[in-house]
Amino acid sequence: DPLLGPAYSEKQYAENGRDFVPGFVINGDPDADGVLRIVTLGGSTTDGVQDDQSWPQQLHERLAERGVRSVVFNGGVSGYGSAQEMLKLIRDVLPLKPDLVITYDGVNDVAPPPLDVPAPIVHPYLKSIVEHAVRGPDSWILPNLVSLLGRNLYSQPKVELVPSSTPFGSSAESWARNVRIMNAICTEFGIRYLDFLQPVLGVGSYRSSAEEMQRIHKSDSCRKSYSSFYTEARSIADLFDYIVDATDVFVDAKDVYRDFCHVKPAGNYAVSVRIIDNLSRLGWLHARRIARDTSRPSLAVVPAGGL
Repeated sequence: DPLLGPAYSEKQYAENGRDFVPGFVINGDPDADGVLRIVTLGGSTTDGVQDDQSWPQQLHERLAERGVRSVVFNGGVSGYGSAQEMLKLIRDVLPLKPDLVITYDGVNDVAPPPLDVPAPIVHPYLKSIVEHAVRGPDSWILPNLVSLLGRNLYSQPKVELVPSSTPFGSSAESWARNVRIMNAICTEFGIRYLDFLQPVLGVGSYRSSAEEMQRIHKSDSCRKSYSSFYTEARSIADLFDYIVDATDVFVDAKDVYRDFCHVKPAGNYAVSVRIIDNLSRLGWLHARRIARDTSRPSLAVVPAGGL
């Protein structure tokens, strides 16, 4: 994706058995009338292509159990942080005319080295893609020798990211700024918005099992980065009614994590329940009665396995 970096092709959606419109896995009928239209954004912990029991899918299923008709457009992509969510919201989400946008983020905004880049909104994966494109493909004839000659005999094109002219503050401040911008955009377009500060192992009151502690390892420097980010981010979340601190969502659960941030299906279930509880408390479990463009053409969902 020229703007966001990582993205899924139509082939990848089909290979993973997902109904989709470009950029979104679809749960429900996007052309149905009178249904609650939800867009979810996030990174790999939201991604609906790779995870066949993602929390957005479970959100759709749990809503159905409560008699709420919905369609969930899952725009999560592995690696995305709040900056990519913001850009995707501007470009891809607004045309969907959703009733509600839910972002689920935090982990990918920590950006510990070597993922950190001097231009805050530039995705580190996008930087890698551009560097590969500038360098050109590897030779299929004696690739190591050709690479060596290229490095020593020819000047190599270089991608240099020009740092922002103004400081963006800490990682938590950058995350909060992006979330506030997304809320402002949604408010301007009559869309409800909630951000959930996602849980991560080692933050909050969740008690790790012995198996988790043995299996999941993070360096002390990474743990300090996440601890610093979440300490500040949780304080910021308390200041805004559209940011939900969900770091304690697993407080009563056991053996939830697959790694330091990805969870098992039971964890995604707990996340979907927490989100529905918040929507219910706010009275948001219904489609908004706002004027819509009735001439909106069909979104032409591509069914799984057929292009």
